[in-house]
Amino acid sequence: MLCPTHKTTLKPLGPISLVCPVCEHKEYRKNKHWLPEVRHIVKMPSGFSWSTFTLTGCEVSSDTIIMSAGQTSATAVSPQISNLTKLERRKKDVTKVKIVTTETANDGKVQYAGSNDGGSNYRVLNTQDATFRLNHGNEIGFKQTKYSDLRIKITLTRSSAGDTSPVVSTMLVTHNYKGEGF
Repeated sequence: MLCPTHKTTLKPLGPISLVCPVCEHKEYRKNKHWLPEVRHIVKMPSGFSWSTFTLTGCEVSSDTIIMSAGQTSATAVSPQISNLTKLERRKKDVTKVKIVTTETANDGKVQYAGSNDGGSNYRVLNTQDATFRLNHGNEIGFKQTKYSDLRIKITLTRSSAGDTSPVVSTMLVTHNYKGEGF
């Protein structure tokens, strides 16, 4: 890497920094993360009870989410899980999210989606333990009104009402605030 001012090669300064020998311009090594990329953690059901979710076609049973009898599709939408105590003008944008869940698909399927605009637009989170970028002003054709209201939607499906319901036991949501590890 080169110093943007002097075009000299930056020299190592400790395990994560590089510095210009002429002007002391400092940068972090791109392959070193001194703070986790997504580090704000929310646990369900301990951080938020499943009963605080908006449930459609599903119910809470023994601290798990299951489909109600006779349903082939159901959704559970979390309440707002970021910026809860901040004034509107001080809310930070959420641009990345990662989930880790404990689930049993049984005879059905479980799908997760994330929204940073209060549930108006969702992005499918189809891989566990992977970080997904949410909209952050890069949308084509429209711009969201806000990016600070993180919500997770869980969709449970099964082929027929007689099949065994998928079950979601726990969910760990980790997110960033724009400007931290972005």
